[in-house]
Amino acid sequence: MNTSVSIKTPQFRFNIKHILLIVAFVVSAFVITNYVAIKQAAENTPDLSIEDIESLAEEIYTTGGLGGILDDLPIEDSLIKKMQTEIERILSKTIDHQGCEVYYLRAKQNKNYPVLRYGNVLVGFVNLKIDEVWKVGMTKNGFEGRYPNEIYLNNKKLDIFLDDNDLFYEKIYTGTSKQCLITEKLLIYTYPLWCGHPYLIKPPGCKIFR
Repeated sequence: MNTSVSIKTPQFRFNIKHILLIVAFVVSAFVITNYVAIKQAAENTPDLSIEDIESLAEEIYTTGGLGGILDDLPIEDSLIKKMQTEIERILSKTIDHQGCEVYYLRAKQNKNYPVLRYGNVLVGFVNLKIDEVWKVGMTKNGFEGRYPNEIYLNNKKLDIFLDDNDLFYEKIYTGTSKQCLITEKLLIYTYPLWCGHPYLIKPPGCKIFR
């Protein structure tokens, strides 16, 4: 008499728990991968100090031309070409006023600050720590003339208001208008190299590259 034995194995069925586990795994892998990539980019980003920028600006101003001075900066070729064009335009100016200054607007609190774009467009927010630079600027009028009443941004359309509770003004360089414009330009374009936020291409408070 032949007997057969059949073994039944439990049938595996996907349920909502399994789907949630897979989604959680994929999201976690994505976050970890991006964190590692950003961390590596930050670690591989060369340090660039204000002294380095001033030295480059002075060399450009003194020689009256660019040559290959900016070619080795580790930023995108398209940005280098754009920066070179703008600096050449500055050098071609005949007027060179005295008594100008370059300044930072630095964060006064650990919090989210707006990232702006041309046309008063709000791109988003970035978390800045105290003393980190929100904006690089140049003025012929000094602090009082540039920011009366210490109001740094008052945009009713975007409902954003920043004053001396949020930011503070720091003069970092004085010189002629050409010297200051070149220094400002270099600081804005090289922001990812010295700001601590290599994923930002320019200071969040600068709507454009100038």
